[in-house]
Amino acid sequence: MKTVLEWYNKITDPKIRAKALMNYDPSFACSSNRQQCSSLADAFQNGFLWSDSPEGDHYWCQIFESTKSGRIKTTEYNFEL
Repeated sequence: MKTVLEWYNKITDPKIRAKALMNYDPSFACSSNRQQCSSLADAFQNGFLWSDSPEGDHYWCQIFESTKSGRIKTTEYNFEL
């Protein structure tokens, strides 16, 4: 388990990392009781309200789906056995 910010800081794509960090809303993470996340996809769901971001819901939904399918990489890989 890592914090939302720990996950965001591990994103290898600098543009996506910067947007995620810029949009991070600690009050949103606290209100969802999900300060600790088990995956990057989980962190995207719990770091901020997508519709309040400049990129909007559609952009973050695509990022979320790309993360779940493994197309968004982090500097740390978690393998499930």
